[in-house]
Amino acid sequence: MDDYEVLKFRIKEVAITVEDYLFKQQVREIQNIEKKFADNSSNKLITEELVKEMITVLGNKTESNDNPRKVPSAKATVKIEDALSKKQAEDKLKYVHSFFTSKYSANDDSPGNINEYINRLNKINENDRTSMNRELTEVDFKNAIMKLQSNKSPGSDGLTSEFYQKYVDHFKTILLWLTNHSLENKSLPLSNRTGIISLIYKKGDPQSIGNYRPITLCNSDYKVIAICAKDRMMQAIPKLIGEYQTSNVPGRSIYDNLNFLRDAISEITSGAIISLDQESVFDNINREFGYACLDAMNFPPIIITIIKLLYNNNVVIVKVGELLTTPIKVLKGIKQGDPIASILFIICSEIFIKRLNDNLATVAAGPWGKMPNSYTSAYADDTHSC
Repeated sequence: MDDYEVLKFRIKEVAITVEDYLFKQQVREIQNIEKKFADNSSNKLITEELVKEMITVLGNKTESNDNPRKVPSAKATVKIEDALSKKQAEDKLKYVHSFFTSKYSANDDSPGNINEYINRLNKINENDRTSMNRELTEVDFKNAIMKLQSNKSPGSDGLTSEFYQKYVDHFKTILLWLTNHSLENKSLPLSNRTGIISLIYKKGDPQSIGNYRPITLCNSDYKVIAICAKDRMMQAIPKLIGEYQTSNVPGRSIYDNLNFLRDAISEITSGAIISLDQESVFDNINREFGYACLDAMNFPPIIITIIKLLYNNNVVIVKVGELLTTPIKVLKGIKQGDPIASILFIICSEIFIKRLNDNLATVAAGPWGKMPNSYTSAYADDTHSC
């Protein structure tokens, strides 16, 4: 795997060299336009050809800046380095490192005897299972590369999604080889297993580090592998996840949740609506429990193996302003910022929501005509019951 890390380093070096050359070339073109403009200034004439040339060069220069700019919210102005401003640089890093080392330490409790619950989960039919279990191909990786979101911060290797998409015909082959080689060795290269955490303020006391959401910046090649697995899984998700869950389920929408609440409020004459919001839910998932859920739902070996590969021996480095902590082992949870994280979460939460919904069914008829047997509505971890 060291060869792959060297390859990425060389690719980055070449990319920087090419970008530097293109930038200098663009500067020269603009200087030529300025010279032509100066030559024409004596007679105040600008030819049509010069105008077209200016539009072309300046258009290329500003192409990536044509999108409307977002006005930063008040939350965006609160930064973790400001919250820790009273600490010395070394103390900041020690404090953050200690917090996340504790946060990502292994779960104290084991999943225990969960067979009674996981056996109630819906299962993938054999046709879908066979389709999912086929070998990965270059087509899978090409499709995954083209699904990478644009204008996103790159991970630790600095290679952007746009770069992978520009050279997709090369990277589809490289990443297929990487994945197959990693599956054989049961480990990804270190750069794929390393994430950079950016802390985004949520709400509450800005001086409390617990009020910041950790978003993991994953490398683009890691994301491509995750998308390949996610694409295979998506065909079965609507059949596995109850109607109460709408997040990341094809054919469902957050508007279904709003309709549920509207009908519940209008039709219920007595009773209560309970709103549940779980704390740091992505960070606290027991991975062994998650793997057990995948197995109980009859996901094929290739899917479970890839997911284990993505989460085996992970480390993160937390960004605090311009400072970086030393690597921290991540022994539990799933990464916010990982393309497959939301799917893994709704699979892991299915037992809880299904059991809650089934228990409420013994009390009264459901409030919503569209789903008469539903007493619960969920969008990811935001759950409402009545």
